[in-house]
Amino acid sequence: MLSCWLTRCTRSPSHASNGRAGRLSYYFGAAITAVIGWTSLIAFGVLLGGLIPGWVPLELAIPLTFVLLALPLIKDSAGLVAASVGGIAALIADPLPFGAGIIVGAVAGLIAGGVVLATKAPPASPTTKVRPPRRALRYLPLVGPAVLGAIAVPGLLAPRGEISIVETAPALIAAVAATLLWRWKREMAVGLLGGLLVWWAIVFALVQLGLRA
Repeated sequence: MLSCWLTRCTRSPSHASNGRAGRLSYYFGAAITAVIGWTSLIAFGVLLGGLIPGWVPLELAIPLTFVLLALPLIKDSAGLVAASVGGIAALIADPLPFGAGIIVGAVAGLIAGGVVLATKAPPASPTTKVRPPRRALRYLPLVGPAVLGAIAVPGLLAPRGEISIVETAPALIAAVAATLLWRWKREMAVGLLGGLLVWWAIVFALVQLGLRA
């Protein structure tokens, strides 16, 4: 959460007029703070994670987290296609060894998003020379949605390794709730907690009805 908060802080233009030294100081200050915060919170989770009762389901927390990380990166239809295709491809390639399904999904999503982006690009003028590196930079924003989609979508569609109405529907409803809360508050913590609460409520109801173990 601290890293996500710092991401928003780095958008501040206040350091832009301080020259190269000011930008470097700003970057290293934010980076060091993020590293300290990240490692401290991981240690905190490791130490206190054992105190969480085993009956509290948390397996959807990771997919929801990656969904919320991907949302700010999806700027257009190309990003949406990259995330969607990447996730579906990763789910199909999930049986591959060594976690290669995520790599396959990310590459597939990047290619699909790149195709969409290429069809939207205006035709280049015959007299205009576009250098390959600059052209390639247009596709870099698709890497985040493709990779995060490849990680998140399989966990939403197949929370326990298989697609079923009892498992998939609650996860998708929770993802929709988390997305709506994020769009409302623009806070990742609010979206994650709200999505988990919705998922817990649905899972509890299914357990009481005897539809879920």
